[in-house]
Amino acid sequence: MMLAFLLGSILASRRAPRFGIKPASIQDATLGIVIAGVIGARLAYLGLNWNTEFAANPSSALTLKFDGLTSFGALILGGLVAFWYCKSKKIDVLSFLDTMALPVLIAHALGRVGCFLNGCCYGHQVSGSPPGVHFHDMKGLYLPAQLYDAAMVLVGAVGLYFLEKTRRARGFSIGAMMVIYGLSRYIYEFWRIGASSKMWGSLPFSQAQAMAALMMIVGLILIVKSRNQLVINYINSDELAAD
Repeated sequence: MMLAFLLGSILASRRAPRFGIKPASIQDATLGIVIAGVIGARLAYLGLNWNTEFAANPSSALTLKFDGLTSFGALILGGLVAFWYCKSKKIDVLSFLDTMALPVLIAHALGRVGCFLNGCCYGHQVSGSPPGVHFHDMKGLYLPAQLYDAAMVLVGAVGLYFLEKTRRARGFSIGAMMVIYGLSRYIYEFWRIGASSKMWGSLPFSQAQAMAALMMIVGLILIVKSRNQLVINYINSDELAAD
């Protein structure tokens, strides 16, 4: 996780000038975003697993170990802190988030490798190896779903990298990141076992999949808005040239 945070911060600082953001702003904001992300990830995990893991022993929820985190919580609370930072420093929010978009995907993929090494967030039990993997304190073999998620996110990150080479308006990169992340997480939940992959009541999808779908919708809205803004800017530039 710490390697993921460090790598994400370095990549975002390098990308910052391209999006009109000072590298120092990224460096100043990173620590607060990381702390908020860890807290948000822990709170989300507690909320999802309270009845099954913590209701009988609430004091176990106060552990400082990184043994119960949910990435959606990290994105939400970390994103709120980033929004607050931008508003307080009068920085354009979309440009700041665009700067962070690709590094977040790469950091998330690295974090999933950490999940694999830690033996958490694995997939369904299978009969043989490959693809089954033995995780500590678990009987049998399980799908390394963490690596599947990491691979999907990395493929999306590569695609976003090449898309960014063309002319894009504000909000495109963060919108694309939300679509890539949301789609990967939605698919990942079909393989994963745990509280987040359980069906949401009588609905044919889990809470995590509902959140992933919401992320994709918001991301698509941002992409469409950025495309519309690009068209408007192009028209305005043509009109100025004609004048």
